[in-house]
Amino acid sequence: MRRGTLFTGGYDGLIRTEASSDCLVHKGDAVNLSPANGTCEPFLVSAKALSVDEYTISTSDANFAFVTGADGLISSRPVDSSNIVASAYRVVVPAAPEGTFALQAANGKYISAAPILTATESSPDNATWFRFSSDTSTSEEYHTVSLQSVTTQQFVTCDPGGDQKVAALRPTAMGWEQFTVLPRSGSGDEYVLKASVNDKFLVVDDDGFIWNRANTYNEATGFRIIGSQNPVGQYYLRDLASGLYVSSTNAREVLIADATAPSLATTFNFDLLEDGLFGSIQSANTKLFVTVDPNGLAPAIAARPSPSAWEQWVVSARPGSPLAYTLQSTNNDRFVVSRPSGLFNNATDVKDASLFVIIPVPA
Repeated sequence: MRRGTLFTGGYDGLIRTEASSDCLVHKGDAVNLSPANGTCEPFLVSAKALSVDEYTISTSDANFAFVTGADGLISSRPVDSSNIVASAYRVVVPAAPEGTFALQAANGKYISAAPILTATESSPDNATWFRFSSDTSTSEEYHTVSLQSVTTQQFVTCDPGGDQKVAALRPTAMGWEQFTVLPRSGSGDEYVLKASVNDKFLVVDDDGFIWNRANTYNEATGFRIIGSQNPVGQYYLRDLASGLYVSSTNAREVLIADATAPSLATTFNFDLLEDGLFGSIQSANTKLFVTVDPNGLAPAIAARPSPSAWEQWVVSARPGSPLAYTLQSTNNDRFVVSRPSGLFNNATDVKDASLFVIIPVPA
């Protein structure tokens, strides 16, 4: 849904496809797409009685309602027909990504910000990490996000006219620093970014510079959002090498990859600390934070009531394997290695670190 007015109980306006901006129209019984430059028709989307997440769709004069047939085809039928019951539809709003990510453009290059954004880096090791934060206060049909450089703490901003290169140089996120992130249809793992300041999509030019001046979704550059650094949420930890899940209990505070199933594993709360650069890991069972030995000689344990210097982590997706993560303790800047007796923070090189799969805990 685009360009309509949200109100209590529904929505009144045009219904367009995000990819092509074609809009829905009805003619007789048929519901079709009309080209974006053709004639568009407003519709009324109303909350269904006694339902918290379902809507009915009708023409703006309320004389015709959308009905889905047994064959899955949608038609419009007169609402005064005694045997016509308007079908119910759920309005699905794509969730805005939240967390800290690197971006890879469709040309295979990673994005860095110095402060101008360029898609020129061959290795994710040289990419800039961006903190994606959702703005749920917006009245737009999709929640927008801001992108903040983890390195400089500056927000990515766009020129209203699209005449300046996109850059990370604003200390706070206002209207010029908001983006809509949409899945690219058919790509499987690419997204397009639309700047709220001028409703234009981001595009990478031949020199790797990024501009907010693509008029349509199809003209936009696709970006891969590469594994989150310091993800936030509830997760299981699975040792990639052994396939075993990490557990820690009231009776045994040591973290060991020894559980054969998620039901036997410990749920961990991953959260960002105030500076946003580091995260904490807390046992959801005991409410105690994971801490380490500064020399890496003893295994990690869930034993601290609050996170201080010894309980800070950098959780990073492994380049080339976005589902596998390394755990690095900021206490001694060493990486975690999984052993039968526990998780030890004593690997000095990331190549020697154990890889972990971070699995979201079902709600």
